[in-house]
Amino acid sequence: MSVRSRLEIAERDKLVVPAYFSGSGHYKKDSSLDSLVQQHQAAVAAYTLEAKKLADESEAAITALLSSLLSTVQASQEQQAAQMAANLTNNQEQLQRLCQFLVVERMQSGQKKLQEMEKHHLALGEQVTSLCHLVSDEVSAHCKQQVHLVSSIREEFEKLRRELETSNEEVQRLSAAMEAKSTEAKKDMAVFKQQFEKFSRSFFEMEADQQDTMAKAQEAALDLSNIHKLVEESVSDAVASTGECFVEQKRAADYQMAACTTALSEAVRAGTDITRGQTDKAKTLVGNFDAIVSKSCGEFSSTGRHGSVKTAQVQDISEALRAGISNDMAKCSSVVSDFFQNDLQEYVPTGEHAYAKSFAEEYDEKLHSFQRFVLNLRRNNGYLLGQIGNADQTPLYFDMPGTTTVEKKGAKQVHVLTSVHGKTTVTAMLCYTSDGHKLRPYLIFK
Repeated sequence: MSVRSRLEIAERDKLVVPAYFSGSGHYKKDSSLDSLVQQHQAAVAAYTLEAKKLADESEAAITALLSSLLSTVQASQEQQAAQMAANLTNNQEQLQRLCQFLVVERMQSGQKKLQEMEKHHLALGEQVTSLCHLVSDEVSAHCKQQVHLVSSIREEFEKLRRELETSNEEVQRLSAAMEAKSTEAKKDMAVFKQQFEKFSRSFFEMEADQQDTMAKAQEAALDLSNIHKLVEESVSDAVASTGECFVEQKRAADYQMAACTTALSEAVRAGTDITRGQTDKAKTLVGNFDAIVSKSCGEFSSTGRHGSVKTAQVQDISEALRAGISNDMAKCSSVVSDFFQNDLQEYVPTGEHAYAKSFAEEYDEKLHSFQRFVLNLRRNNGYLLGQIGNADQTPLYFDMPGTTTVEKKGAKQVHVLTSVHGKTTVTAMLCYTSDGHKLRPYLIFK
């Protein structure tokens, strides 16, 4: 309940002095006493007006000054009490001067009414003091709440100030680090320019050397092709000569066998002992023939050990002779290609070699733009060479059958033994970084 509402209730409940009527059994109205009562009522009205004004002023000043409100209320109460005492004394003196001829009962009734008014005013003062105490309690609670809020705001402000100081220190540290990095980057850029100039000079020198080596490689390839032709001619001549030797030896062996059979038949006719001796001689002759054939094959294979192609061809020819296959089906092209790629080749070209795949101009431009993009990323973000890499996908078949087969002459069908996964593939990922470090490959099963 507000101060104004409580004052209005007190004003409604205040004591009103009744008027005196004239008539039988009552005293006649006295003008001086009526005027005194009116003055007292006017004083009470003035007091109530002053109390309302004081309440309004106190209600307006509650939120600003609590101590001044309490001191003002106490001073006003003392002043009002002194004024009331002075008014009472003045009224008593006036009553004594003016009402000397009045009856003692009327004086006593007036005194009783004055005492009741004093009690009423005391009750009103107590209500005002209680109301002031309530207002002071509310104001103190509000002040405590405001003080707590201000303290929390100060704590938050201190916390934000500390965070701002730490952030400023971090910014200063980062700015110093950025300046150091910028100086290092400038130094690295200067070193990179020097290295790039050296690399460009070395690249042009290597390109000139590569052109010379390419010319030498072409000459070596021509020489290798000539050597290959000569080796094939010599091998074909050797094979033809060995075939003729084998035919002549076979004829001689057949002739010896025929002679042995005739001799045996004659020996049988001569006697059993002579026949046994001739059979022993025939066995020795057959063993000697086998030894001669194996010796000639061994000598021919030993003469071809100086070249892997010749050795492989001799072995294939011997296997073909055992199986009754023609010489044309027994050639091993893979051995010949491996021989000319690994055994006789002194220079292995790298980079843009003769058999490299040539791209269109638009693909070359895309490749150069991608290289520039990677260099810009490394320049702007400071990537290391180990952080930049390349990956390539290569399909691998589960079954890798050979491209050549050897079957007997006149066979109806060439059987290639494979599983059911002839067309099933896996993807092999081959990755490496720009500094030359190769990563472990991994397989992707689809």
